[in-house]
This record gives sequence, structure tokens and C-alpha cells, in this order.
Amino acid sequence: MGPVGWAPVVVLVVGGAVAWLMLRYPGGWRYAFSAEYAENRRDLDGVRGKR
Repeated sequence: MGPVGWAPVVVLVVGGAVAWLMLRYPGGWRYAFSAEYAENRRDLDGVRGKR
């Protein structure tokens, strides 16, 4: 499989990772990826991990 064959695979993997983060941290791109909300995401992960 050449580079053209791998391109859709890479796009799907990256798109899946972005979609997963957007679902995990709702509110839009800014809340899911911005450094401004990194502490909030860390706190949320901590609370979710204690269940």
C-alpha cells in the first residue's frame, strides 16, 4: 500500500481522535483542545476516574 493508500487511514484515525475528544469534553473545539481549559479537563478526568 503506497502513500495514497495510507492517506485515508491517517485521516480516519486523526478524525476519530478529534471526534472522541470533542465528545469527551463537550462545548466545542476550545474546551476540548485549548490550554486555557487544560486544568478543567484534568480535574474532569480525575473525577471520572474515581467512579
